[in-house]
Amino acid sequence: MSTLSNLGGRDTPYTLTFSVKEDDEYLTSGYNTYGQYPVQVSVTVRGTATTSPWTIGTTGFNTLEEAVAYANNTEGTEFEIIGTPGTYDLNKKIAIKAGKIITIKSSSETEAVVIKPTNGTVFNIVKGSTLKLHNIIFTDFTVQLFSNSGNLTVDNCTIMNGNKTTAGVALTNMGNATINDTVICNNNVTTLIANMVSANLTINNSKLDCG
Repeated sequence: MSTLSNLGGRDTPYTLTFSVKEDDEYLTSGYNTYGQYPVQVSVTVRGTATTSPWTIGTTGFNTLEEAVAYANNTEGTEFEIIGTPGTYDLNKKIAIKAGKIITIKSSSETEAVVIKPTNGTVFNIVKGSTLKLHNIIFTDFTVQLFSNSGNLTVDNCTIMNGNKTTAGVALTNMGNATINDTVICNNNVTTLIANMVSANLTINNSKLDCG
């Protein structure tokens, strides 16, 4: 550990500039030798940090499936999953556990997270659960995207280039679904939305044109 003398006198703060390797511990604040005048510290970290594409708070995950599993199995009700803009294949069904309120959104308002589903119903929102999606693009899907028995909100998303899903439906709604500011276009499916008797569906400011 290095110790600095009071380079600038007791009335003059000084600046310490130093470099550390990635993961090294380093001093970010302190005081001069009189113990009462602050030291200004500038830190440069050398090396490349590894970032996870999906995060909940400060916890990182390699896949969306892992992030949702963490939310489902961790104490608490509300979880926000943040995705780094990019394209992700999704090949597992994701169920939202009863009692959970999970939001999945892009880390950027100008760049979306792109999801390409490849296997089975993508999201199963069970009764008593809530899924909120923001700034997500679902594209090139050949499977049902949503089976909703709980509460689903799709906000500022795009659902496009679907090609005859297994069930012939993009969304089966048996609960409460709200679609806001979303584009649903260029989908070759039998039915875009199957809204069951007693289910509630609200669509606001959305369109069926990719342009």
